Amino acid sequence: AALVAAIGLYEARAGDCEVCNKILGEVEKQFKSKEKLAKSNKEKFDKMAVIENLVDEVCNAAKSQTDKKVCYYLKPIKRKVSTPMSSYAPADRVCKKLKKESPELCAVREAVKIEKGKTDYNGLKIRDLKKILMDRGVQCQN
Repeated sequence: AALVAAIGLYEARAGDCEVCNKILGEVEKQFKSKEKLAKSNKEKFDKMAVIENLVDEVCNAAKSQTDKKVCYYLKPIKRKVSTPMSSYAPADRVCKKLKKESPELCAVREAVKIEKGKTDYNGLKIRDLKKILMDRGVQCQN
């Protein structure tokens, strides 16, 4: 029973900080490739400076509004991002740590994609259902 509860808890948190995880995952991926290139060329490599520059690059290349919003929160705290990432902490752990200091960073969520006739409304969260109703102009009571 404890295992089932633990799996349910993990699934509930899987969508937590999804946009932050996506952006920092991209930073992490690019960092690893730049580091590998620098090691093969035997160049000097300042991890924290490279990570901070990558945060800027990824944020400048961001296209969606949700990505831009997370970047708005990430750019002022680049040093707090680069410190754990330079020690090879995974993106989800960095987001989790940043959430304690800046909860609005993880409050940003991707919009729910709705396809007529194909969307399963039973699996959606209540806040997503309320947003769908608001978009359609229907008033939600309770």
